[in-house]
Amino acid sequence: MGDICYYLVPRLCLVASEVKQILAHPDVEAIINEFRVATLLTISPGNQEHTYYQNIYYLPPGHCMLVTNQEARIWRYWDIDPHKKFATGMTVNMLSISVNCS
Repeated sequence: MGDICYYLVPRLCLVASEVKQILAHPDVEAIINEFRVATLLTISPGNQEHTYYQNIYYLPPGHCMLVTNQEARIWRYWDIDPHKKFATGMTVNMLSISVNCS
């Protein structure tokens, strides 16, 4: 699954899989996000949620967004547990079996 982009201003919320889809809406102005361009030119990763256009953002991986008439909330619903142990032997064995199928 790719990135999810959104545009959120009072009385309008657009969600799409690409920025150009949001820019195609007649109520969206393609105003350059100078802060994001500056971070690109300084070779700083900056905030990965910002796009090169004002008011258009990326929803971070593992996050949800809820938009109502009163508010917009974004929260993390999933994260990697760095201490969780995986059954690597079983995973490698299953991968080997699936690759060797003829």
